[in-house]
Amino acid sequence: PLIQSKTYKKQDLGVALLGLIGIQGSPTIIKNSRYETVNLTWRSFMHSFVIDEEEVIQQQPILISKESTAKTVSLSALLYLISAPDASKINPIEDKKIQEARKRAVEKYIAEEIDKLYERKKILDEKLKTKINSPEEEIKKLTDELSKIEKEITTEISNSKNTLSKIIDIKNRIAECNLLLNRYAELRSQYKADIKRLSFIVEGEINLSNISPLEKCPFCNGEMTEQHYATYIETANAELRRITQLLNDLKETEETVIAEKQSHIESLQKLNEERQAVENIIKQKLKPRAEKIKNSLADYQNLIRLQNELEIIEKMRQSKTQALNEMLAAKDDKPIEYKPREHFPQDFENSMSKILNDILIACKYEDYISTKFSLKNFDIIVNGKEKENYGKGYRAFLNVVVAIAIREYICQNGIYPPRLFVVDSPLLSLKQNIDEETPESMKIGLMEYLINTQNMGQTILIENEIPKLDYKNTNVKLHYFTKGKTNGRYGLLLDMVN
Repeated sequence: PLIQSKTYKKQDLGVALLGLIGIQGSPTIIKNSRYETVNLTWRSFMHSFVIDEEEVIQQQPILISKESTAKTVSLSALLYLISAPDASKINPIEDKKIQEARKRAVEKYIAEEIDKLYERKKILDEKLKTKINSPEEEIKKLTDELSKIEKEITTEISNSKNTLSKIIDIKNRIAECNLLLNRYAELRSQYKADIKRLSFIVEGEINLSNISPLEKCPFCNGEMTEQHYATYIETANAELRRITQLLNDLKETEETVIAEKQSHIESLQKLNEERQAVENIIKQKLKPRAEKIKNSLADYQNLIRLQNELEIIEKMRQSKTQALNEMLAAKDDKPIEYKPREHFPQDFENSMSKILNDILIACKYEDYISTKFSLKNFDIIVNGKEKENYGKGYRAFLNVVVAIAIREYICQNGIYPPRLFVVDSPLLSLKQNIDEETPESMKIGLMEYLINTQNMGQTILIENEIPKLDYKNTNVKLHYFTKGKTNGRYGLLLDMVN
């Protein structure tokens, strides 16, 4: 509906705007360090949720007013949206009590820390009873000795490898001897078979010569002609002598190979004993010595660590004792000043840091490592760098992220969440920045995050160009302002023209 054109009282309009977010009447907030109060108005915190094109790139914290006289007011206003404190109950007397309680808590904490350091010092003193004047020299001696032993171990291992190589060589030779002996056994069996065959031939010839030849045929009784057969006795005897000689030679060769094999076996046994002796030296002598030295080195290094820890503890004890004495001796004669940051919830800083982290991850922030909300600066720190160290484009992006985060925090934890967020040209600043190129993914990520968190309230984003996204079925309404009276929509207010 159109707003009727007439003159409105500023106070009435301010009260109406506050009423839209649930704040009734005109509550008071503290405006300076002297606990003076002022009425809460929409302008007290508007800069945090309605950000124009010039403010979006500012180096100063976007949540704190740029006007020096309004800085405390802006923080008090945010504090009211979160917890709605009664300004009348925040006074120097109450803050004095809080300050004294904090001081007592700090004193108690320091005293407890001193007691812990003292107990630890007693334990270290007990461990360092057998104090050595120069543990560094002992460590050097032990290190040199360990180096010497390790060289001996290396030498013995090398000797063991050489011995093992010889053992393998001798085992191969024994295998060759076994192969020869097996072949000789087969050859001996063959020779013996040949001797039996030849002996059978000779015996047959002898027996045959002792039989008288037949003179008459046993069937017809006719005269038979005497026939002469060839004899193989001489040939067989000659072959028998040759094979017998070969058998004798084979026997001598076998005996030689057996003797060689036995020699190898004895050498193998000796080498095995040598290798075992080397292994025993390494396992039973050198390695235990090396282990003992390593343990001694660890003890000395631990001794040095304990001495260093003792020195640090003593310095810390003296420092904390001095701090405690100074606190006890300090006179609280300074006037109490109102510090709005001290009145924010205890988990405010951590909660804001978590929300900022979630937003930057969702927006695919380039080269992102970590983020933190600094209560002291009341601003964001990204990858260890404060916002002022970034260019205009990134500053605009981070300012928008901080404003989104505080709105989200108040919606989740506050009493009066402002259900309105207006920002002018945050993405344009990214695009026009010539010092740095912001990835398109960051712009798309920011737009998607705003779309996905519409439950936080109404968001109005004013841009010349918007990221290419499918805005259908997202409850996003796109309005194109042409500044033309007949073509498109002139501006935000339907009946207002320049």
